[in-house]
Amino acid sequence: MQPFNPARHSRSGTTATYHGYVVIANKRFWDGLPPNIRQALTGALKETTAYFYAMAKQEDDEALEAHHCESRRR
Repeated sequence: MQPFNPARHSRSGTTATYHGYVVIANKRFWDGLPPNIRQALTGALKETTAYFYAMAKQEDDEALEAHHCESRRR
């Protein structure tokens, strides 16, 4: 059986990808945290989310460029 990606000769050109992560906290635990800790954690999650999406976009862009280079060689 041949791997899926190398067997493909075309690409749809969409940017439909899924990059996800989850952070779970029990409400009672979260509500029991001091406000300054909740604020610090919320800020860290916002920064992490922005970084996560920036890295995902970079990886997607690099993969697309690699695909275009491969297509040009055919």
